[in-house]
Amino acid sequence: MAAPFEQLATNITVGRGLVIHPDDVPASPFDFDLDTRILLGQRLPYPLSHNNPNAWEHLGGKIEPEPPKADKTTYDAARRETDEEGGVPTERLPAPFVSGLTLVERPLEDRGYGPSRGKYRVDIYPLRALGYSLTPFPTEHQALGWFPIQTAIKELRLSRETQLSLLQPRLVGFRVVHLASQHFEAA
Repeated sequence: MAAPFEQLATNITVGRGLVIHPDDVPASPFDFDLDTRILLGQRLPYPLSHNNPNAWEHLGGKIEPEPPKADKTTYDAARRETDEEGGVPTERLPAPFVSGLTLVERPLEDRGYGPSRGKYRVDIYPLRALGYSLTPFPTEHQALGWFPIQTAIKELRLSRETQLSLLQPRLVGFRVVHLASQHFEAA
């Protein structure tokens, strides 16, 4: 007999890409300029999106281990979803960039899944765009765009996970973190 929902130990693991425009890739994370362009997608409006409707976010998605997708890691999911959702193939940035960071790790019940022993985790990876057709996947995002980091911070309503990514000095350097922390605290 199957265990009741409350007893399930389910995990949701998501990979997201901090995708940098191919013309703007800095030499290191500490060389990020506020004009460095990053790829963001705007979530669908409510009721099509119950979670952060209309917010701008990094593209990404859950690990899908079954063929034809067959993701093994959150890095695989981040690259696949960036290509699927935005038509943007990517590659990992070399050292000294971090190979990836866990942005969020919390119980599933905090995400509205009810009582569960499972975890919700989001990993983010700095990626270089290899091309950019920017064709939104209609069931995921209503718009896609390349935005200077400064514009994204000051003018867009960003998802909480995207805000968190822009507060990670190992990911985006201190100039970006300084502007982001000032702006997000004031909002």
